[in-house]
Amino acid sequence: MKKVLISFLCCFSIFVANMPAAFAADLSTQMMAVQDVQTIDYGDGFTVTITTTLVNKNTRSTTTCSKTAVARYDGTKVGEFTLHGKFSYNGSSAKATNVSSDVEDYSGWSHNKPETKLSGAKASGKCTFYKGSTSKTVSLLMTCSPDGDIS
Repeated sequence: MKKVLISFLCCFSIFVANMPAAFAADLSTQMMAVQDVQTIDYGDGFTVTITTTLVNKNTRSTTTCSKTAVARYDGTKVGEFTLHGKFSYNGSSAKATNVSSDVEDYSGWSHNKPETKLSGAKASGKCTFYKGSTSKTVSLLMTCSPDGDIS
């Protein structure tokens, strides 16, 4: 009987010790999920690829999302503008609570200071990349539904 009890406790301990790792792996998968990728061709040599990534969605009340725009001119990457938004929601309404941005430029291009804004359930931002007399303004918008879905 003593051997059976010890064997059971050993198996149970191993099972319990591995549970947090399994749950953590599952949560990390849910916390970073690309929701949408779209490419816009402006017809003037510029293309912008916009990737929407759901960073974290708390089933109770908050969601965090990022949108990244990669700007290319004649196929060369010139800049990357990322908008980060945090939203609260309750099933009947939603509100943007925080917005921030990151910007990088490449291939000798520069950028102006990004502008960000909160309005109701929307977080938006824009940034202009330029080199000489050539420029392109990239605008991003995130909207949160009352259920916490981001578009």
